[in-house]
Amino acid sequence: MKINKIVALLLVAATVAFVACKKEDPVEIKQTGGETPVTPKDSDSTIVNPPAPQGDTLTVAQALEICKTLADGVLSDKEYYIKGYVIASDKYEVSAQFKNATFHIADVAGETNLDNAFLVYRAKYLESSDITEDNQVAVGDEVIIYSKLQNFKGNTPETTTGAYIYSHNGNTKAPEVVVEGKEITIAEALEIIDGLEAGKSTSEKYILSGTITRVLSNEANMQQYGNINFYFADENGKEIEGYRINDLDNAKFTVLPTVGTKVKVIGQLMKYQKDANSAVVPEIANGWLLSKEEGTIADGGVKTIAEALEIINALADGASTMEEYTITGEVESVITTPENVTKYGNVDFWMKDADGNKIQAFRTTKANGGKVTEAPTVGSTVTVKGVLTKFMKNGEVIPEINKGYFVE
Repeated sequence: MKINKIVALLLVAATVAFVACKKEDPVEIKQTGGETPVTPKDSDSTIVNPPAPQGDTLTVAQALEICKTLADGVLSDKEYYIKGYVIASDKYEVSAQFKNATFHIADVAGETNLDNAFLVYRAKYLESSDITEDNQVAVGDEVIIYSKLQNFKGNTPETTTGAYIYSHNGNTKAPEVVVEGKEITIAEALEIIDGLEAGKSTSEKYILSGTITRVLSNEANMQQYGNINFYFADENGKEIEGYRINDLDNAKFTVLPTVGTKVKVIGQLMKYQKDANSAVVPEIANGWLLSKEEGTIADGGVKTIAEALEIINALADGASTMEEYTITGEVESVITTPENVTKYGNVDFWMKDADGNKIQAFRTTKANGGKVTEAPTVGSTVTVKGVLTKFMKNGEVIPEINKGYFVE
């Protein structure tokens, strides 16, 4: 399968369990079922390819002067092109994990005084594609870098998250790559993931098909990072998370997909686990959509909590329904703290009926994805609409109405 890489996935930032933090970059919120608050995983942003430079390309000296005006933690108000030559330094590094490179550039090839050099930090290759070879960008090469500028800790002029090489020795087009993946079912993918060590991923890429059951990323996440997180399931309710997935042709997402959209995803299988006491989250990660067909999720109608529990008990472990249900109950307890309600715009709580049957409402928002500003009052009666999920934690079932919203 031949795929032109237009915008590559960026794998830079702070991970919790098994990836080292990238300085103090912003992180995307990663939430997993039944847990609040949530712990960030590594994240990064992607810059859309700009038009060609229009005579405003900076020299390294000019970039250094701009950085002198920036306080630590303050970015330049716009992106710049910076032209220079790659020079030898102890900072030169190609990351096999993140597929980017760190190196110094200077106005003069062969410059040895780093006071006259600018640090290109974790930059991607042409058109934000991956850097996979140690000598892909070599000492002496002429490059034009595209990035905002910063003066890290007040003494290190450098690029920011999302930087990439716009031009390499005059070439601006990313090399064409051939990406092949084995097409398997989600059930087969879960078996492969089960055999992995915690925190590990496959070296091979796989292709999975299913229907989106939950979209974890919001508009702000999408606009900041360009990739999104979502759950999708097969016709038997076997579910897996798509983590850091790009849109068709490996491009950035500009519109969030809807629940019910049928997708085909290519990526690596990963066994994510925040820590030894946390539930495993099976993922297909760092990939993109090969196809998508917009759709909507079916309405399963109104159910009592007792009826919802019967439906959940019939699901496979970790599976969700392909229908949304409407459930009314009394708020028994609120899990999410007021601070996290404000921070995330959603709320987790337990609701019960008169007979003591209970279900957890997980990441509940207002209709149409609107953010909630305060948790419901304990003892109040609420109505929530969402998919039903058989969430497993430490071998126990936590019945959920998942990624739902309050029905006014």
